[in-house]
Amino acid sequence: MEREDLVRKISIQEITPGCPYLQDESHLAPGMAEAIYFPTEEDEISALVAQFQKTGTAVTISGARTGVVGGAVPAGGGVILAMERMSRILGVKRCQKTRAWLIQVEPGLSLRSFQRQVESKNFEGIDQEGNVRDFMQDPSLYFYPPDPTEATATLGGIVAANSSGARSLAYGSTRNYVQRLRVVLATGEILDITRGEHQADRSGTIPVQTTEGSKLLIPIPTYQMPAVKSAAGYYAKPGMDLIDLFIGAEGTLGVITYLELRLVPRPDKIFSGIAFFPDPDQAIKFAQKIRILRSDPLSRIKPIAIEYFDQHSLSILRQGRQQEESRGAFFADFPLSAQSAIFFEQFYQKDEELEDIYEHWQVALEEHGVNMDDTWGGFNEQELEKMKRFRHALPEILNEIFRERKRRYPTIHKVSADLAVPEPYLEEMISLYRTRIEEQGLEYVLFGHIGECHLHLNILPRDDEEMLRAQELSFEFAAKAVSLGGCVSAEHGIGKLKHRLLELLYGPHGIEEMVRVKLLLDPKGILNRGNIFPESYLPSLR
Repeated sequence: MEREDLVRKISIQEITPGCPYLQDESHLAPGMAEAIYFPTEEDEISALVAQFQKTGTAVTISGARTGVVGGAVPAGGGVILAMERMSRILGVKRCQKTRAWLIQVEPGLSLRSFQRQVESKNFEGIDQEGNVRDFMQDPSLYFYPPDPTEATATLGGIVAANSSGARSLAYGSTRNYVQRLRVVLATGEILDITRGEHQADRSGTIPVQTTEGSKLLIPIPTYQMPAVKSAAGYYAKPGMDLIDLFIGAEGTLGVITYLELRLVPRPDKIFSGIAFFPDPDQAIKFAQKIRILRSDPLSRIKPIAIEYFDQHSLSILRQGRQQEESRGAFFADFPLSAQSAIFFEQFYQKDEELEDIYEHWQVALEEHGVNMDDTWGGFNEQELEKMKRFRHALPEILNEIFRERKRRYPTIHKVSADLAVPEPYLEEMISLYRTRIEEQGLEYVLFGHIGECHLHLNILPRDDEEMLRAQELSFEFAAKAVSLGGCVSAEHGIGKLKHRLLELLYGPHGIEEMVRVKLLLDPKGILNRGNIFPESYLPSLR
């Protein structure tokens, strides 16, 4: 079929006032676009993008719009490419080298739906033959480890952001589970990339050929990435695999149309708990102790997740619980004396192991002032769901708070610090957060992945003046993290809100190296304009 015919086949929707496709969970002011396109197959995307490349029309790729850095907010006008109708599981295969199961999927499938189908081995709409049948008959259990907080996020968006989540302590980020991608470049040409087939050579370039025969020599940036958890800018390491350049590139280098994702064996038993500490600092010291025990081969404490909640997080959760109780959908109450909390999760294999594991956790908790009567723990579905609801409720409540505040002050948004630092400096960063924010009289919460020395600081401005002060503090904190060898964005990416922080990390030269890669693959800079670096860096748009 001719490209013009393919373009005419794509469903188009005009933009109307209040259109949800103009914003995401960042609470950045809504962007502008002319129309929304809803492709259903790769050829349609290729034809559409090639057409807009000719006219220099900006294309914003839209998944579930769950990001918090404005990545899905159209900054340059143009059109929106909504991927939600490409949401099928296409098949199953087995990696010949590792024998791992690989699931073939389209980018618009939600994480929740994907995990549900994988763990139940119940694939909707796929012939139960060949590899699918073999996978279903395999007696072992499998799962997909990345678990970002927002389970409605799409797989394409998760890969584009290299998302991680609580279990990244044990399993790492999304990058570790992507075996193959197909990516439509801005020219409409397609790269089919399998891990292990294209690596950077000694000159720091990766030679590759599109499915249409065009040959490219992709230069890898020379900056040194921080030695901590990172989702800031393009991945760049000597000898790196080409597939890793597109993972975490925030849709700036191409449109992901196909993925092969690796599963891992899953123990069928989970022990989880939430411990409440009457001393706000004991939870931090407890997390440090658990990191030590986790690496001890003789210890039975082997968590796959350790999450922290400060006293301000617990205060907001209490308020949110009262509001939810009136609607009949609340999470369980917790002690009024609690000044901080730790959520933890551990897999185990056999029922007889559980008592021993529990006793080891009990000893560590009591050493840090925890009353076990006030500690939640469990392993059945109902108990695990209670703790999951508690863990996920805080971001939801914060979003609701900001929806209300934006009605009075439309330009304000939550100011988030998504920093990670080397372990020896974690307490120093927490102390800096508390001291400087309280000096300014601002409202804040601190929570997140303390097991990886990666906490989410959310400053909650109440008006435009507080917004400015919060932004300056955020810059100050990022500068300190970089000086300690840390990263300015460990999980959320850069999007359109953190350009200034990325310059702190890599400097103008590092950004220019990213731009070289961008313009090689997207000569007119049409894809996801404003993500990672500002448009002013693109010579073709000046």
